[in-house]
Amino acid sequence: MDDNRLEELLQEAKNQADRFFAGWDLDPSRQKVKSRIQAGDFKKGFSLLARREWAKLGLALACLLLALFLPYRLQQAKPYALQTVTLDERQPAQLVNFVPVSNPARTGQGLLAVLWGLNPEGQYQVIYSSMFNDSVFPHPVSTLDFPGTPYRMALISSEDSEQKYLHYRLVGYTDQNVNTILAADYVPGGKLDIEEGKMVEEREDGSVTHIIPYQIDDKGDLVLSADNIQLQIGEELLLIGFDLSNQVSFMAREDAIRKIDAGNEADKPEARFTANSVGEDCVRLTPNANPAKGKTLYIRVVK
Repeated sequence: MDDNRLEELLQEAKNQADRFFAGWDLDPSRQKVKSRIQAGDFKKGFSLLARREWAKLGLALACLLLALFLPYRLQQAKPYALQTVTLDERQPAQLVNFVPVSNPARTGQGLLAVLWGLNPEGQYQVIYSSMFNDSVFPHPVSTLDFPGTPYRMALISSEDSEQKYLHYRLVGYTDQNVNTILAADYVPGGKLDIEEGKMVEEREDGSVTHIIPYQIDDKGDLVLSADNIQLQIGEELLLIGFDLSNQVSFMAREDAIRKIDAGNEADKPEARFTANSVGEDCVRLTPNANPAKGKTLYIRVVK
């Protein structure tokens, strides 16, 4: 089954999960969870919900997978510890858990990453899910902020049983829905860090990519997660956005960096550069709908 078909089926699973959980009466435990989240004591607060509802959750997910004829099956092991993440400071914290699954057609265990959020009625529902094949070690979920806005991105990642490969998803809100902004599987010897408003991906071959997301906020302003960066010669810079196709133009001075040709970029909200000489440089990001609201990313390249 290809990845696109799997994503379609998981989206249908999300829709069925929404309908399934809509009939549950979780009010007593939900209120406890909400109060504990607001008080910052999440782990203690959610333990009550976990004890009472994990059986229902496992049954629901199993029914969904079977109903969709997916080759995946839930493992008998208890799902990994729940984590909290905030993608929008104006909303209650979301919940993230990894559910062990297996696929008879593949070797090794997989993980289904599920993100839960409160709907307007105060009920938890699935707002995002993604399959991580050949994974057994989920990493702590971390966030990347957009300064001056309530928005954040979440970095969800895991490793295989021998810790040779890394899988990750960078997710955030687009049009009020949680979507994948950047995804990678089977990154050899991969390491991920979030530092100074950027995500840094390192690979076994020594390649390093500094990833800076951008978005157009509610006021039409372009917002970067960082406005300056330091690179070493040979490292790459990836600018990636929430916008739809052709909303932002990129212009680099190209004194110390060079743009990498990615083929047809007309429908890609991203640009990639490589640092090739010591010095200073900059990239101007300009919203096509309002050029006056562009932003400049300043770059320093060192040995």
